[in-house]
Amino acid sequence: MITENSGVPEIASTVYEEVKKVKVMPKVNIIVTGKTGVGKSTMINAIFGSRMTDTGIGKPVTDNIQMLSDDRIPVKIYDTVGLELDAGKQVKSTDDICGLIEKKRETGKGEEYIHAVWYCVNSGSKRFEDFEADFVRELKSKYRVPVFVILTQCYAKKKAAELANYIEEATAIKPTAILAEDYETDAGIIPAYGLDALIEKTTASIPELMRDSLITAQRINLELKIDLAKKIVAQTQVAAAAAGFAPVPGVSDALLIIPAQISMIARITKVFGFPFDKAAVTAIVGSFVGTSGATVAGRAIVSNLLKCIPGVGTIAGGAISAATAAALTGVMGSAYIAAVRAMYETLSDGDFENSGLIAKTLADNIKIVMSKADIK
Repeated sequence: MITENSGVPEIASTVYEEVKKVKVMPKVNIIVTGKTGVGKSTMINAIFGSRMTDTGIGKPVTDNIQMLSDDRIPVKIYDTVGLELDAGKQVKSTDDICGLIEKKRETGKGEEYIHAVWYCVNSGSKRFEDFEADFVRELKSKYRVPVFVILTQCYAKKKAAELANYIEEATAIKPTAILAEDYETDAGIIPAYGLDALIEKTTASIPELMRDSLITAQRINLELKIDLAKKIVAQTQVAAAAAGFAPVPGVSDALLIIPAQISMIARITKVFGFPFDKAAVTAIVGSFVGTSGATVAGRAIVSNLLKCIPGVGTIAGGAISAATAAALTGVMGSAYIAAVRAMYETLSDGDFENSGLIAKTLADNIKIVMSKADIK
């Protein structure tokens, strides 16, 4: 239990136990299909990180479909074999995809449904065949699943646009042009593009229950993560205000809002996909409350955070109003989002697994952000 005499280790231990209780998100289910060589694996790696295809568990669903899943990522990818030119293989593959969609529907559980289909077309092939158009239209009309046609390997945007116009006329779906990785040419590097738009479109089209899962799983669209983190802070401010409005006799109001703030930090960390072990928790707690004195909880937390709120000052005895409780929580949440964002923008794919690097960098960023009075 956290008391006003608790130190960083005690607080960190309590925080870590609460972190482990954070509800596991339902997994968003996405079918990724298209002909051989369209760059599906490259796209999946770019969006979700290499651990999805390198270390994710591949489970055969049918002869033509494999499920990629990782316990750390709230997404399941149903990766299909290439829709080859052979007519027999085309029928078998498309029948398997439609059968999977139907089977998931029969469960009656929304979290088990196929939530989106990403149909990939290599823009360099300059071809979109009649059977592909028929299949896409069937998925869209008969099965009522959000279908996204993705033009991959779009090195030449003008040529990609011509194929996109043709596909849109054939399917009534406007394709999303992407280049999953930076591409080096003799004239220079063509930077990757389009994946953030794909994630934004998909998020807007899938059931609301699954949106937070996709935002959490993907690593491309940072702004969607920031928006979700801000929503979490706003929700926590409401809970903190309730604690400040209805104090418990004999207990510092400051201590009452700590559980809500603990949950807030844990949820935001999850949204950004960072490991959150005990070492990371200890570093984060220490950076928030400081280590200059023996007592770092209760009044110390309030005192440190209040310094960041212009015009509020310090409050004796840890007694806080509902408005101040919400303000405190907002400052902590904004500081944490700013610190996480600064770190997220500098990480490479492998860094996400380095909990030591995450803990140190995040703690340093929090100290920098908390030292500023004008946190946005």
